[in-house]
Amino acid sequence: MISQAVQDAIEQVTETANFGALFDHFADDIELSVAIEVGSSVYNEHRGKRSVISQLQNVGVAAAPRIDEPLDFFASGDRVVAFRDERFAIGTGLTVHSECALVFDVHDGLITRLGIHYELSPVVEARLSPKVPALNHDSRPTEGTRAATIEA
Repeated sequence: MISQAVQDAIEQVTETANFGALFDHFADDIELSVAIEVGSSVYNEHRGKRSVISQLQNVGVAAAPRIDEPLDFFASGDRVVAFRDERFAIGTGLTVHSECALVFDVHDGLITRLGIHYELSPVVEARLSPKVPALNHDSRPTEGTRAATIEA
């Protein structure tokens, strides 16, 4: 069972992208995996509380994601899954809008695994393929497109 304090911290991260609220709830042997699907998968993994905290602090500073709105939050047993719309800069003048899924495993009151998953293939395909319909520039996918867009 997930304590209310852990659940509240996870909700705060989902709404703000500030992982600092979670640090006190990490197990010493926590695992962090970040998967970015961009045509072929990019996968990053970190183990240990110090390494995970360092990675999350560095990513937060470098990417400075903006949360457009938290979408969904599900807690069941020892797992919490949260989805949110996120916007972050990937280069000078380029901003990516995508859904982000966060998966938390909690055991003995501590977060033992955090998985962060991005699906950016539609962004790359749209940017590289002239056959894909143009993406809108008002930060929302157009009807029938997937949940990732890019702005120049």
